[in-house]
Amino acid sequence: MYDYDIHPLTGIVVSHYETGELFKEEEYDKGYQEGWVRYYHKNGKKSEEYKAHNNNVIPNTHKEWDENGNLIWESKS
Repeated sequence: MYDYDIHPLTGIVVSHYETGELFKEEEYDKGYQEGWVRYYHKNGKKSEEYKAHNNNVIPNTHKEWDENGNLIWESKS
């Protein structure tokens, strides 16, 4: 469970690399990952994404890309 100021978090958490570029976006509902989780390469292109429900990856939603934006992996189950 992810809390903010002692209350379970609902909303989007955004993290950045130390250099300021977007690193990660996560959706939460009542403290649990609920929705899309996305990671980014420093060049701004997506590196990974999956959809979560109650902190668990939903099957067939997990994908990964290389730094050029080419799909390199996709879950099949």
